[in-house]
Amino acid sequence: MKDTVLDLIRALPRDFPGLNALHENIQYLMGCMRFNQFCCTWRAIEDPIRFCPFCPRELDRRGRKPIAFTQDWALFANEFPRDDVENMLLITPRRHLVDPMAISERDMGEMTSLAREAIFMHVPSGAFVMRFGNPKYHAGTIPHLHANIIRPTPEGGCSLPIAKTVEVHAADYARLHDFVAQIDERGGVAWLFSTEGVVETQPPIVA
Repeated sequence: MKDTVLDLIRALPRDFPGLNALHENIQYLMGCMRFNQFCCTWRAIEDPIRFCPFCPRELDRRGRKPIAFTQDWALFANEFPRDDVENMLLITPRRHLVDPMAISERDMGEMTSLAREAIFMHVPSGAFVMRFGNPKYHAGTIPHLHANIIRPTPEGGCSLPIAKTVEVHAADYARLHDFVAQIDERGGVAWLFSTEGVVETQPPIVA
């Protein structure tokens, strides 16, 4: 039987054991800075068809509309904004795509088309970043492939995490255990996947 995310966390020591001791799913969760982001990522890992925030079912439930879209890709605002950026947009495949080797030439064309629109209309200067593969090497927070288009705050010290120090990983690991404790206080995994838990931590978009 496949281990759940909670099973994986429960089996871990309290002190940070190093990245090599951690399952990829735990590494995705460690990067989450906010409790609601942590809950959304957990649900997406356990049940991507229902809860992946970039896939049609969850987008429809929330009424989340793209800024622009092509046949297979879409451009969205980032719903977990950073304090050190003026604007951050996401280009995501509309299907649940996690393997970068599955990106076709057509995908590349559609992604490029949306990137050009984002740069022309919203982010005239900044950075284009796409993480992929094992999160040990990119410090991402969700398996669904997506590109970030970022306009940082000038002199705001924006530093995109790709590889973190042991000290930062240890702090992320401690925060992961704190978030699990908060979930337990609310009713555990049953609460996390309940209507109440979903609405509290991933509410519908209010137009």
